[in-house]
Amino acid sequence: MKAVNLVESLKGYSSGWVALSKDYQKVLYAGKSFTSLMKKVEQENQKDNVILLPVVKNFRGFVG
Repeated sequence: MKAVNLVESLKGYSSGWVALSKDYQKVLYAGKSFTSLMKKVEQENQKDNVILLPVVKNFRGFVG
């Protein structure tokens, strides 16, 4: 898998969890906790269409 630069996609997010589009280009949903994020994702029936990630300051070396 090719390395993905998340800097632009995650601008403005400093903590919590995000649900990214499958191409990693856009944050579709965000939540302070995994549970709150999953509620949003499931309400929109998007569970199979997103990539879930915790938001951290440095994603270098992150393997998901």
